[in-house]
Amino acid sequence: MNRIAPGQRYARLVVLNRAGRLADGRIRWQCTCDCGAVAHVSGRHLLSGGTRSCGCLRLESLQATRSARYGTTLTNRARHAGLTVPLNTSRRCQTETVYR
Repeated sequence: MNRIAPGQRYARLVVLNRAGRLADGRIRWQCTCDCGAVAHVSGRHLLSGGTRSCGCLRLESLQATRSARYGTTLTNRARHAGLTVPLNTSRRCQTETVYR
């Protein structure tokens, strides 16, 4: 018995149709996210809540964390105002590229 049907909503994802099977036999579903993107998700991940969006939810939470930490989101206006210093500093610390 299949518990997932087209039109059902799981967090930000709405199931469109069945998109085949994964290599291990699990059913894969084509879903549309509230942001408009299309995602292919395993049925198990939909039912367990392991996948809640196409990835936009993670991006939004990262931006909120960055905003709380540095006091600003990195919008175009902030970039032009020179407020990307904390982000650029952390990039230099995490990469081995030499900046001159």
